[in-house]
Amino acid sequence: MGRRDDQMPAENADRAPHEPARRRAMMAGLGAPIALSGLAATATAQDSDASAGILDGQVAMVTGAARGIGRAIAVAYARAGADIVALDIADADAYRDVLGYRLGSQAELDETVALIGAEGRQALGIKADVANAEAMRAAAADTLGRFGRLDIVVANAGVGGGGRIQDLSEAHWKLVIDINLTGVANTMKATLPAMIEREAGRFIAIASVAGRMGASSQSDYSASKWGLIGLVKSAAIDAGPHGITVNAIAPTGVRTGIFGEFLDDPAWMAGFEGILNQMHSLPVGMLEPEDMAGAALFLASPAGQYVSGAVIDVAAGMNARYTG
Repeated sequence: MGRRDDQMPAENADRAPHEPARRRAMMAGLGAPIALSGLAATATAQDSDASAGILDGQVAMVTGAARGIGRAIAVAYARAGADIVALDIADADAYRDVLGYRLGSQAELDETVALIGAEGRQALGIKADVANAEAMRAAAADTLGRFGRLDIVVANAGVGGGGRIQDLSEAHWKLVIDINLTGVANTMKATLPAMIEREAGRFIAIASVAGRMGASSQSDYSASKWGLIGLVKSAAIDAGPHGITVNAIAPTGVRTGIFGEFLDDPAWMAGFEGILNQMHSLPVGMLEPEDMAGAALFLASPAGQYVSGAVIDVAAGMNARYTG
C-alpha cells in the first residue's frame, strides 16, 4: 500500500526536496548519486533492482497510460515505489475519423492498472481527455482525494501528424494542437497548483525529435512538439521558485500505437527503420516504449533535482544532427 505523509519518517514528512536537509537525506539514502546510464537499465523488467525504492511514498500521474510510452513509464515508476494515477482517454474510437487510427482502449487502461498492482503499488485509473481542461481539473481533484498528494506528472498523451502542410485538413491540425500542446498546458494548469502548495514536484512532458528539427509530412505534429518545448522552458521558469522542476524527453521513433496500422505492415516498418538507421548515429531502428523509462526515472529521482527547463534526447544519436 502507498505510504502517506503521516506514515513516512519524521525527517521526510512534508519537506520540500529543494531544502538542504531534505536533499542530504534523499541522497544519503541513495548512496552514490544515480547516473542516467544506470537508471536506463531499470526500463526493463530484467534489471529492476537499481530503481527499487527511489520513488518510495510518492504519487505520479501519467497521461496516455493505457499503452506505449505512458504504460512503460507508469510501470517503471511503480517498480521504483510510486503509487500511480494512470490517465487515458480510454476510447479506441475517439477521434478515429480524424486520425485514421485507434487510441488506447478501456481494456488497455485496465491492463496498465493491473500491471501497476502487480508491482505492489496502488493504482487509480482515470478516463479523461487531456484536451478537456475541466476533465483534467477533475482528474487532479480525484488524485488528491485518493492519495492526498501529487509529486510527479508525466504528460505523455499525444497523437500523430496528418501529412504535408498543403494537404493537411483543418480538423487534423486543430486536433493535434489541442491534444499535444494545449493538452499539456491543461495538465500543467490542473496539477501544478498542488505541487506549488507543497513547494515540491516534478513535471515531465514527452516531446519528440520532431520538436527539435523539421519532419516531412509532420507539420502539425512538429509544430505541436516545438511549441511543447517552449511551454516546458517557460513553465520551468514559472514553477522553479516553488521547488518544481519542469523538463521534456524527446524520443526518436518508438514502437507505439501512434503509427496505427503501419505497425502491422512489415514492408512499411522495414522502410521506416531503414530511414531511422540512416538518421541515427547508433545502429538501431525503432526503439521500444521501455527505452524511455530510464530518462523519466532520472528526471523524477533525487539525481535530477537540479535539472529543469531541459530536453533529454532519447534519440539513438539522431540529435547529433540538430543544427542548434
